[in-house]
Amino acid sequence: MAIAEDRDRILDLLVTGARAVARQVAVLAVRKDALTGWACSPEFAHHDAIRSVRLPNASPTILHEALERPGARFARLPKDERHAPLLAVMDSAPPSDVALVAVHAAGKPVAVVVAHDLTDISASSERIVELARGAGAALERLLRERRK
Repeated sequence: MAIAEDRDRILDLLVTGARAVARQVAVLAVRKDALTGWACSPEFAHHDAIRSVRLPNASPTILHEALERPGARFARLPKDERHAPLLAVMDSAPPSDVALVAVHAAGKPVAVVVAHDLTDISASSERIVELARGAGAALERLLRERRK
């Protein structure tokens, strides 16, 4: 991630790294008005399907809540209207619990990782947190380079 040249590559590497410890992984980007699907493992959803996901900030979800906390948060994806866009694209039955990890760059949340079917809850969540930190640092580097 440290040498990736664009946001897409960084987030793809984040998904690839997280797949080493979780079977299903997705990343949603923080936008001004919503969380939007950006990248995912094939076990989570089809790439085009995840790109269609939009979770409005006006109706906060557990993914929005995860942006405010450091580290991993474990939660059940509610089967409600607010989470329906994400649940609808998932290739398998909605998971019972997922790990949610925020990615921050320049002190602001820029993405959230959704991971399910972790190989080892403690070690896997720590690894995803490390990957999220690396992605945040890489995204921050890109921001600095663009400002030059």
